[in-house]
Amino acid sequence: MLAIALSIIGDAMAAAPTVIKSYRHPESESANAFLFGILASILTLLTIHTWTFANAAFALYLLLCDGIIFTLVQFPRLRVNRRGRAET
Repeated sequence: MLAIALSIIGDAMAAAPTVIKSYRHPESESANAFLFGILASILTLLTIHTWTFANAAFALYLLLCDGIIFTLVQFPRLRVNRRGRAET
């Protein structure tokens, strides 16, 4: 379980620049790539018979990460400015 947790942390650190870039320059990323990642994670989660941390953690993390990036790229107007207001 420690190895899975550390791999999630490592992957999150590697994904952070992509999240930042997707927020600042959403036009530079393809939403389709992250949509397919979401679909792959959902299919993986649907195959789980026994829900344990070892079975589901990484797939749930990927679903969350790809979902965040997809949303930032596909819906850039949903960004929130520094004053807490939605940008239009």
